[in-house]
Amino acid sequence: MKRRALIVFAKEPQAGKVKTRLCPPFTHEQACDLYGAFLSDAFEQYNRLSETINIDVLAYVAPDKTFFHEFKRHANVTGLFEQTGNDLGEKMRRAFEEVFGQGYHQAVVIGTDHPTLPDALIHAAFEQLDKHDGVIGPASDGGYYLLGIKKSRHEYFDGIAWSSDSVFETTKHRFEIMNERCCVLPEWYDVDDAASLERMINEMADRPDGTIPKYTYAFLQKMGMTLKFSERT
Repeated sequence: MKRRALIVFAKEPQAGKVKTRLCPPFTHEQACDLYGAFLSDAFEQYNRLSETINIDVLAYVAPDKTFFHEFKRHANVTGLFEQTGNDLGEKMRRAFEEVFGQGYHQAVVIGTDHPTLPDALIHAAFEQLDKHDGVIGPASDGGYYLLGIKKSRHEYFDGIAWSSDSVFETTKHRFEIMNERCCVLPEWYDVDDAASLERMINEMADRPDGTIPKYTYAFLQKMGMTLKFSERT
């Protein structure tokens, strides 16, 4: 049986260090609370999926594991590790190397910034790894919301301008020049700024109750932001 890992990159919620592009409309403390809600919804989703598609959830966290020790007990995380490396690319490469070194055959790295991400896209990522060398979920800002591979190669991560709008295209091109088959999933978005926050609120207003991320919804409800932007005065 193939061993599959979902590598979750997460940060400790610290005011002034997470979701700073959402200040305004939020204060740094409120943005920190929102990110805490994102974390809870993300791990609830990933744990739910672990029971249906046979994956282990491995959390790679920053700045250290202290905050996440208690969180791990509630989130049912298989493994808890600290991110190491000088930039995002090196941190991801090292995480993949460690995971494959533990005997996993497929691994997908994902974040915690997209509470409305459909389960189907994560399902599809692992399904496509049965047929392709890699899979990428492009983000609307030019990055990607997930990357799945079956072996770690430095070409996937080195020399990429992280946090730029060229990350997805550059990464996809790396697969192409190595003659590797890469599946591109439908685009999704991270909630990082006022525009993506508005998109999420409007999307949640149209969703059936059972598919709404409950922790994020509770935060927005507390802030009086659960109506569509167009319906609020």
